[in-house]
Amino acid sequence: MNSMTGFGSASLRDRRMDIDVEVRSVNHRFLTIKQSMPDTLARAESEIGQMVRSRVGRGSVSVNVSVKSPRDAEPSLPDLKTFKAYAKQLRDIQKALGLKGEITMEDLLAIPA
Repeated sequence: MNSMTGFGSASLRDRRMDIDVEVRSVNHRFLTIKQSMPDTLARAESEIGQMVRSRVGRGSVSVNVSVKSPRDAEPSLPDLKTFKAYAKQLRDIQKALGLKGEITMEDLLAIPA
């Protein structure tokens, strides 16, 4: 890194989680690294610190990581085609195991998406 002042960000979005990473640096006489991340990533702090140290000689560097589960966002239901497939699979299981009973909406909603 030629300049000690800079900003960068990156994001990853998939079905399981949304991850945002921001890195900021300002001029400083020594190397100071501040990290902010969820407790679930605490094990990665030393590795992230090593990554910064290997690329930056001095300055004050802040690394902020946020992780959100899509479940934190608005809930959504599977589409009708998916529900029909779930119901068919449940009926197939009932038939294979010789079970009786009606398949209810509660049964369908209890299946993890």
